Amino acid sequence: MTGMVTWNPHVSPLVGGLIILAMIAWMCMLYRRNRALHSRRRTWMLLVPKVFLLTLVLAAIFDPSRAVWGRHDRKEKLLLLTDVSSSMDVRDEPGSSRLDRAAALRDRFVSELGDVFDLRFSAFDRDIREWDAAKPAAATVRGTDLGQCLMSLSQRGDLPEYLGIVMLTDGGDEPVHAQRLPATPLYIVGIGTDASTWNDLVLADVDAPAAAEDNTTFEVSADVLARRTGGEFASQSRALDVVLEDRKGAEWETLSTCKADLETERSRVTFKVPGGKDIGAREFRLRIPALAGELSLLNNERTFSVDIRKKTIYVLCFARKMDWDFALLRRELKDDPAVRVTSLYQAAQGSFQLEGDRQEGDDVLEKGFPADPRRLSPYKCIILGSFPADDLREEQQKALKKYVEEGGAVVFLGGPDSFGRGGYDATGLAPLFPWQINSTEPELTAGHYPVTVPPEAAAHGAIAATADALKGESGVEVYSVNHVGKLRTGAISLLDASADGRVLPVIALQPYGMGQTMGIATNTLWRWGRMSGGIRSAYGQFWRQAVRYLTGLQEGGRYLAVKWDKETYRPSEAAEASISIAGRYASGELHLSGTIAHDGQTLTVPIEPVLETDHAYRAKVVFPGRGLYVFRAEARVGSEKLDTSERTFRVGPTVNEGAALEVDHAFLDDLASRSGGKYARAAQVNRIIETLRAEAMARRVIRDVPLVQEKYGYLTLFMLILIAEWFCRRRMNLF
Repeated sequence: MTGMVTWNPHVSPLVGGLIILAMIAWMCMLYRRNRALHSRRRTWMLLVPKVFLLTLVLAAIFDPSRAVWGRHDRKEKLLLLTDVSSSMDVRDEPGSSRLDRAAALRDRFVSELGDVFDLRFSAFDRDIREWDAAKPAAATVRGTDLGQCLMSLSQRGDLPEYLGIVMLTDGGDEPVHAQRLPATPLYIVGIGTDASTWNDLVLADVDAPAAAEDNTTFEVSADVLARRTGGEFASQSRALDVVLEDRKGAEWETLSTCKADLETERSRVTFKVPGGKDIGAREFRLRIPALAGELSLLNNERTFSVDIRKKTIYVLCFARKMDWDFALLRRELKDDPAVRVTSLYQAAQGSFQLEGDRQEGDDVLEKGFPADPRRLSPYKCIILGSFPADDLREEQQKALKKYVEEGGAVVFLGGPDSFGRGGYDATGLAPLFPWQINSTEPELTAGHYPVTVPPEAAAHGAIAATADALKGESGVEVYSVNHVGKLRTGAISLLDASADGRVLPVIALQPYGMGQTMGIATNTLWRWGRMSGGIRSAYGQFWRQAVRYLTGLQEGGRYLAVKWDKETYRPSEAAEASISIAGRYASGELHLSGTIAHDGQTLTVPIEPVLETDHAYRAKVVFPGRGLYVFRAEARVGSEKLDTSERTFRVGPTVNEGAALEVDHAFLDDLASRSGGKYARAAQVNRIIETLRAEAMARRVIRDVPLVQEKYGYLTLFMLILIAEWFCRRRMNLF
């Protein structure tokens, strides 16, 4: 508080006390000596000046000071940032654009705050710019990247010198969930009128997949909005053609046209787009025609990319006969547009039937199962039915084993002639089975065997969707089981069955060489496909997910599953990953590490366990700017690498400049509040000006002024007392 007196003694309390006692004793001695020579009145006339002088001496020793307001030697800095992106050129008020009104607001800040602030000026669109180079040619579309601008501000070394940052903006085209904000408060002024007063056409809510498979069809849809206030524009905007175009070099090629009925001012259009056979990113554009009197053409088109990936999975099904198990799984896989199924089965002794999707050079299969691993390599996965091992010659068995060692995937179906009962324990294929097998295994038994997904496998990439489909279903069971042995080292159970007081791993998975193998110890899983509800869905999910997992065509690895909270991210946003590990591990045995690579630099990403959850972890990555980022997670058991997962992120704005011209007041208000600042619409800018002026006044400093030094008062008083004493003594003729 100002005016309050504080004491700043130059001696310790003990010494100060002794000085006061000495002064009192000296005054008592002077009083007794002068009283013996003079009257009481004269004695006090001689002592009073000395009392005042001693008081001044004590003041010098104990140095009292009072607090007073002061000012800095320099003005506080204030940064004025003006949005110069193309959306600021929109003339949504008669006679002026948003940029014109931002310039007028900037002048107002100068006139009303120039006396208390050192004002500095910059501009921004995709990043912070110097004011002199703020606005490029009008013909250039100047995009907005608010996330990048916030990140650039937070990294400025001189930012602590500023009391605040004023942003004059229409807010960009999409909200940014920035994880890093500038340490200096943001005072944001939203510039833009109410959308209900516009004549404008808008392409909004474009829904397109980030990736699609080659030679399949995917959907693209969008909302078309018509904002109208009447007149000729209203009559012209009742129905419009929406055009979907594909970029071919420097040109756009029309793929399809769809009519949008805008009688109710909103229409949803949907396009069926062929994925084609060309692999890689394809750029598309949705476009609606320009109408006379329209507010802006910026939101009449939207561009987007779809990554066309080669995900066709060729599957070879080989069996001695076409039974229900084979027929149902083949039907399920054929319904998957990414899967091509070729079936090979024995029609008669020495005669084979080849059906389904054919590939170039597969004529050799008409002679039976190949004995050359090169003939198997076109297939990503091979599914073998239940037949004795003797049905495969030794060279065919070797070809199958080499196929798996080199990265292939094999699924062994259960049945009366499968596993040990089929004599496979005495062949070179025995290590491919995820269980220990033996010719003394009990026969396949029929019955009702309840099944469950083990907790440690619930998040596994090969069974997670099946587990979700079975949630809430009661009485899930299989109707036959092969009594297989214990799991091999490195294998995991995906589905357990209760049989004769024993838990059997009915579906198990293991890595082998560079490939993987799966065993299914039942020949009645197909009955799920003839049921209804969640069980029917689980059957389809199992085969589609299992084949994708075995062939490595889904995110994650064999044991490591990574799920991200969003598909796309913008600069300054954070990506959060949920990571799960399949299997059981001793305490301290499992170790996870993560890295993020960008622009030639690789940084460590902490991976932390989720409390009270087994083998569940999380990671968080903040993207500081636009560009490509590669995240890599690695799991180790002891010193051995268990699995890895890798994901590439393309970070940047996800929509065109001007895609959303209306000001998102709620987002800007939240952004300003999170930074410790304030938000106001352009008409209410006086609130921000008053707040900043009050902040500048509050930054005045409180200084302690020693009373001994204040305006020579102490010295003047000291001299006046000495002069008064001199006159007193002179009148008393004491000298």
